[in-house]
Amino acid sequence: IELPISKLDTATASRFWSKVDKESGCWNWKAGLLQGYGSFWLNGKRLQAHRVSWTIFHGTIPRRLLVCHTCDNRRCVRPDHLFSGSHRDNSQDAAMKNRVPYGSGNGSSKLREDDALEIFRRYHTDRVSITSLSREYGVSDQTIFFIATRKKWRRATEVLANRFSRRLRLKERNFRRKLSDDDVRK
Repeated sequence: IELPISKLDTATASRFWSKVDKESGCWNWKAGLLQGYGSFWLNGKRLQAHRVSWTIFHGTIPRRLLVCHTCDNRRCVRPDHLFSGSHRDNSQDAAMKNRVPYGSGNGSSKLREDDALEIFRRYHTDRVSITSLSREYGVSDQTIFFIATRKKWRRATEVLANRFSRRLRLKERNFRRKLSDDDVRK
């Protein structure tokens, strides 16, 4: 998206920078916020302040790219704290900094850590079927499969996982085989 600031006149630039506190390492936006990000009005449009800062110092933001913060401070407009990146880059940056909620910390989760651990244990020791567990816990077969194979809820199931590693690989292969032969036809 091209911002309407190809040429920022002196008065507008002065208005922009008057809303910035440069006292600390981050240059924090002091004016209005929208979802935690600085908000700057220009030519009747509400723009994110960090994107305006990026455009002032680096030019047009490439299509389909975001302006991300290395400092993880949404109010920061300091140019050397900003980088352009894809949604994937931004997600990977958040994951590397442990800013991504996991397990029951994820607001849309239907399960808790102890549920995942119990599902994992019952699947591997009591040999309860994926379908039975999914009905009991009110989640999809795929969710149970991902817990059983540790593709999801890995941290919650780590304690028991080493005991079942060989059996885990065999069951995963068998489930995939059944899924591809039987379920794909339906």
